[in-house]
Amino acid sequence: MHWAPQVEILCLPLECFDFIGRIESIDRDLNQVLQRVFKVQLESPLPQTGRHHTQANQKLKEAYGMEERQIVNRLYVTDFLKLGYPQDL
Repeated sequence: MHWAPQVEILCLPLECFDFIGRIESIDRDLNQVLQRVFKVQLESPLPQTGRHHTQANQKLKEAYGMEERQIVNRLYVTDFLKLGYPQDL
């Protein structure tokens, strides 16, 4: 399941959702959910505890050549298009 395209593992069809948040923008997205559901907003950004730097961008550049990028783009094209993720790895 971890590697499955996200739109294929949703409990409901994508069209049934009125909002999909992202971990990449958790502060903004969580505020939107809190506002919609509870009519409140966070007073301040979420606390950052022990930032975890993985150097993922550098590792990606080292591990993914043109062929690997094309495979990822082909496998996850639906996620990229329907969820608005950029295709440039």
